[in-house]
Amino acid sequence: MGALSLAARLWLLATRSLWHDELFTVWVSRLSPSELVRVLRSDSGPPLFYFLEKPFVAVAEALALPDAAARALPFLALAVLFAGARTLPSGVARRRFVWLTASAPLFLLYSAEARAYAPLAVFGFFLFLLVAGDGAGWRGFAAIALTAALSLWTHYLAVFLVVSLSIAALREGRRRSALALAAGVALFLPWSPILLAQPAAAMSWMREPARAVPLAFLAALGGGARVPGPFGPPLPEPLLWIAGAAGVALLAGLLAARPGDAAERIGLATVLSTLAGILLVSVWRPVAFPGRSEMAVLPIWIWVVARAADRSRALRLTARAAAGIGAIACLLISSAPRPSHPADAALPALEAAARPGDLVFATVSFYLPARLARDRGRLAGELHAFPSDLEDHPGWFLPEAPSEAAYRRLGRDIARAGAASSVLLLLDRPYWDERLHRMLLGRGPVRPLAAPPDWLLVASLPRPAGQTPPPR
Repeated sequence: MGALSLAARLWLLATRSLWHDELFTVWVSRLSPSELVRVLRSDSGPPLFYFLEKPFVAVAEALALPDAAARALPFLALAVLFAGARTLPSGVARRRFVWLTASAPLFLLYSAEARAYAPLAVFGFFLFLLVAGDGAGWRGFAAIALTAALSLWTHYLAVFLVVSLSIAALREGRRRSALALAAGVALFLPWSPILLAQPAAAMSWMREPARAVPLAFLAALGGGARVPGPFGPPLPEPLLWIAGAAGVALLAGLLAARPGDAAERIGLATVLSTLAGILLVSVWRPVAFPGRSEMAVLPIWIWVVARAADRSRALRLTARAAAGIGAIACLLISSAPRPSHPADAALPALEAAARPGDLVFATVSFYLPARLARDRGRLAGELHAFPSDLEDHPGWFLPEAPSEAAYRRLGRDIARAGAASSVLLLLDRPYWDERLHRMLLGRGPVRPLAAPPDWLLVASLPRPAGQTPPPR
């Protein structure tokens, strides 16, 4: 089962196109450490994941591998989770852990995405194991503090996890573990000035309907998943409801069986308080993103279910049902059509058209891929974003029309293009309007180079000698 799961993850890793946030991972991981930190000041998230990605991205470029090689780190991270079975007391519980881990659709998805959720899940899981084991001596203290710090430097969702673990540890009288967690938070504090300076607008895309979040969270606990848009089509709604019911049944079974020892109590309390904390804070500021947030605690949940099911026949049956639901979900995700991204076709067209000395502009869907191509020497010409403020934060953009100032800036940039140079615009379709057309006509003939339904590559060519511009 584990081998089949790993094969499915590898296949998805290799066959799915990279989307915008994954391209940001590749781009920012190529920067120097100081430049990487500078970029994150205008973006979101802590830096550790990008530093961990650096060798993978560098090796992939050296060997001319596809950018999907950046997914190797998340793939390996979630493969390590299978080793967590060895921390369970019985052979049956270990097999149950492997089944549930292998069939979890969120693990399938995030094994094939170059983002921080997979390392977060692994760091959070091993942090829980350390706290549950209540390691004695300074070595155990240091291990908890270091793992807590690694979690926090990987993803901000770890804040909810570390706080929940601290509360659960204190309830069990484990003051040493709680103090070690506090030490881990202290190790994260040097990043706090940048965290506080990061713009709220960088997370403006997180506007999930509040009514959908509880069902999605329960479905993830019951073997299902809310599939985020970049991965493809959602799972059938009936399957999501069935998974949600399985999640409720597992939770009821765990409460009825009563956690057998401190480890189970800490695990269950951490899962529930982490998810509840995410929901509560989302009332003030959106942080809950179903299909992603659950990764902070999903391995802990699976461990608690696998362990407690030894004492309850009902739990054993429900865990089998959850594994079956997960297997169906993984099959549907693996066989679903892969979403294509406009940049996959647009970038080769732009790279073929651009020449040294040309002026190139790209809008929101294309600026980051074009900037990555420019940094690698694959795109000739001078590259700019439209709107221009996108150059300061390539990792995110606001879904709004360009401002008057953005149009004026674009007009000034076009006006300074060399007489023998072309001006190339790679545009999301909504950006192409009569105003842009007139700007380009003011300097020379306008020729569409590619015009699919959702994007446009257009060139303003140098005006032939002696030809006067058309009246405005």
